[in-house]
Amino acid sequence: MLLQHPSVTITLHTISTTAAVLAVALYRDSGNDFESVPTGDHKLPRPRSGVHSVSMTRYWPLEHLRLRTPDLELSLPSTAELHQLAELAAEGIHPENYMPFGQPWSAGSPEQRARSVLQWHWHALSEIDSQRWTLPFVVLHHGSVVGTQDISGKDFSIGRQVSTGSWLGQRFQGQGIGTAMRAAVLEFAFRGLGATTASTSAFNDNAASQRVSEKLGYLDNGNQIHVVADQRRQERCFQLQRERWNCPIEVHIDELQPCLALLGAQHCSLENTS
Repeated sequence: MLLQHPSVTITLHTISTTAAVLAVALYRDSGNDFESVPTGDHKLPRPRSGVHSVSMTRYWPLEHLRLRTPDLELSLPSTAELHQLAELAAEGIHPENYMPFGQPWSAGSPEQRARSVLQWHWHALSEIDSQRWTLPFVVLHHGSVVGTQDISGKDFSIGRQVSTGSWLGQRFQGQGIGTAMRAAVLEFAFRGLGATTASTSAFNDNAASQRVSEKLGYLDNGNQIHVVADQRRQERCFQLQRERWNCPIEVHIDELQPCLALLGAQHCSLENTS
């Protein structure tokens, strides 16, 4: 899987589902229950002060999922964190004369890059179910938003395979953060979910991404040709089997158990505690 945002097709279903995801994000930020606030023909959720709800976790257990390393914390983003991530993308992710992504979403203006980040995260969150999911984790380094690390699964209960993608703000690159955040989701995949195989890829001229894969034990898995912005690009594919995995850092997985069924991993996980 190329480290990229997939193209987003906005439909009425996606818009309505995204509204629900936004409501969840508001809930996470407030910690309170909702009441409806009329705005024209629609009603928007807002926190109902003084009333704490425990029911939202039942429907959206991913809200409390955390991956913690000595330096990083990965979770699904709150509204404030997602806005910080969008601002980070607006600042820049790579040099202007280079495109590391299969979908050149980062080639636009700062405003377009920021909007693309928001739309992609909302889209990914709205499509999560046990058959096909992408978890777009926001990455915090000592409390500051530095980038995003996603992990995806399709028919996981049967295939038990995942793929990953990521990006870091340009000013946070070259500090070992990319290796640590990939290691965190691989530990989540292999120990937490019981995955057997993880795959990733990078263009041949993306040496930094390839070094991360090699450092973490991936093996070569062939090459593919893509056309990006009317240019022929060669992609190097990598695969990592669970038997080869040796996590180089300590990773704590918080509130895993309530999430397993939603990810199709309730019968696969090697982790017995949340």
